[in-house]
Amino acid sequence: MEIKKNLYRFRHYLYVYLILIIQISLVNNGLFFSLSPNLLLIYVAYISQKYSKKTSYAVALLAGIFYDALLSSNFGVRALVFFVIAILINKISEYVFSENFRTSILYTSASILVYNVMIYVIYYFLSYKVNFSDVIYNFFSANTLLSILIFYIFGNCLFRDPLEKYPKSNKLNKILKFRKGNSSERDSN
Repeated sequence: MEIKKNLYRFRHYLYVYLILIIQISLVNNGLFFSLSPNLLLIYVAYISQKYSKKTSYAVALLAGIFYDALLSSNFGVRALVFFVIAILINKISEYVFSENFRTSILYTSASILVYNVMIYVIYYFLSYKVNFSDVIYNFFSANTLLSILIFYIFGNCLFRDPLEKYPKSNKLNKILKFRKGNSSERDSN
């Protein structure tokens, strides 16, 4: 029982590790027809929207550190960017209703835009050769559309709470139907 509680408590960190393995093995090797959405970025945006500040900041830092350790030549850059994105989305989600498709478009596109701008600015200051028109190109690409779709799948299929998966119980449905009246009463109104 204690192991189950600990796994449930640390499930987000395990998901980060699993998503990183999927990112490295499948997505970066051309699973989506040469499209490569950043699954960790999408997951950080999703967690930042749904969960508390403490959880989202920890997941963002862990995802950034894992990403930098395995896929990046500059350690700490993605961790910083993911952390800033988690802060921004946490602030936005306080003011925006977050249960529909339009907000998934908002969160995903905002996180992709902030990610691209921050990466290019950091690389510019690190004396890399940077073309800022790539920020616009990366934002208006098929990767962004695929990322929005993946964010929506994360929210509605993969990472739903167990209590939200199943609709109301049959007993509660009977009570609600009883209160609504029978079909002849509804049709007469």
